[in-house]
Amino acid sequence: MVTETQEAVARAENEALVKQMLQEAEEPGGKTGVVHHGDEKQPSPMIFNVASADYITLWRTDTFEAVPVNRNMLAQCLKKKREDGQPAFTTTRPTQEPFRGTIKCLLHPSQPNHAEVLALGFKPCRKSNLPSPMQLQLHMEHRHRMEWKTLEASRIEREKREERAFQRQLMTAVKHPGGRPAKAK
Repeated sequence: MVTETQEAVARAENEALVKQMLQEAEEPGGKTGVVHHGDEKQPSPMIFNVASADYITLWRTDTFEAVPVNRNMLAQCLKKKREDGQPAFTTTRPTQEPFRGTIKCLLHPSQPNHAEVLALGFKPCRKSNLPSPMQLQLHMEHRHRMEWKTLEASRIEREKREERAFQRQLMTAVKHPGGRPAKAK
């Protein structure tokens, strides 16, 4: 359990680190930018090659995920709070790793239908840490749109064939009770 003094020490260290990061930040639009003052083609002035203030990594305190943040937004991000009142971000790397799932992309080389996927001309995908079937579906819909549509169409066609074969078996069983055709008289 964290005591109040440990929290105060951690907060003071965090504030010192933030001050140091803010001092190191370089504002965009400084003297490193090149200004085009305008001409006949482009009458309004424009700024080119603006130097960036760079990005630093913060970690979410609820999911332990790393989040790149522009140094100019550092103070605002560190002021954000979760619903329970705890800080939403921290500057210190958490000891706990973020949750990673074990579901693999349908185009992953270890999938049982990988030969079929390669035969269709699809490139393999190395994504192997999806947390849920819904995330797998979203991954497929957004990262492999055409592959997903092709695989879904193939799955639907296969299910239709299986359903038709089942219906034929059922009709045969109804016509011939006991599973044998009636003897001709």
